[in-house]
Amino acid sequence: MGSSRHNMSVRGIRSGHWSGSKSTNTTYFDPSNSEIDVVWEKYFEKIYHTPGLTVIEQPIHPDFIIPVDEASIRETLGAVPQKFLSDLAAVIVLGGSKKQEKTFKNLFAYGRYWSNIIVLHPYPKKYLEQHWKTLPKPSILHEYERAGAEITRDGKRWRIRFDEESLKQFYLRDVLVHELGHHVDSENFRFKSHRAAENFAEWFASEYGYRPRIQENGLE
Repeated sequence: MGSSRHNMSVRGIRSGHWSGSKSTNTTYFDPSNSEIDVVWEKYFEKIYHTPGLTVIEQPIHPDFIIPVDEASIRETLGAVPQKFLSDLAAVIVLGGSKKQEKTFKNLFAYGRYWSNIIVLHPYPKKYLEQHWKTLPKPSILHEYERAGAEITRDGKRWRIRFDEESLKQFYLRDVLVHELGHHVDSENFRFKSHRAAENFAEWFASEYGYRPRIQENGLE
């Protein structure tokens, strides 16, 4: 999972300072940046001048799915200690595009954090089921498994399949809370390595995204 750092700019997110991102690869530029720029510029006043947390949902492209909505986002964030939400300005849910879908394998990020904003990227429908020659590294595999993804052997390949519920759990309890972890830790980015920043966000998602669910179900 990757983070990227740029110089601060008032131009927009594309040229701005990314504190951290939960992604399949570390990337500075990708097709989603143009959509982020448009949303950021359109809703700038609302994001930074409206009291409380703003949630913005873009119309979803037919090739994508986003299993979360404003209500589930607010419910998830409402379950963590509220001190962690201090200065969090917005959660933006992107809608996706054909170009984003085509570049998923190399450039996709599940979520990003920037300047007190969490951005959630929609997931391409055609990748709800993927086939791998070898399994992902254990840390990624663990994230899929704890969300409820189905992982089975399919001949010589491994099959990893999300349904809507497991993808929802992954986005809410892992991606969203992971990015919140970057927000909580934002003052320390300049002093940390990329790996250290990611380790903190991953720990934060485990502690505040998944542990409450385990305790609710009496599994701890």
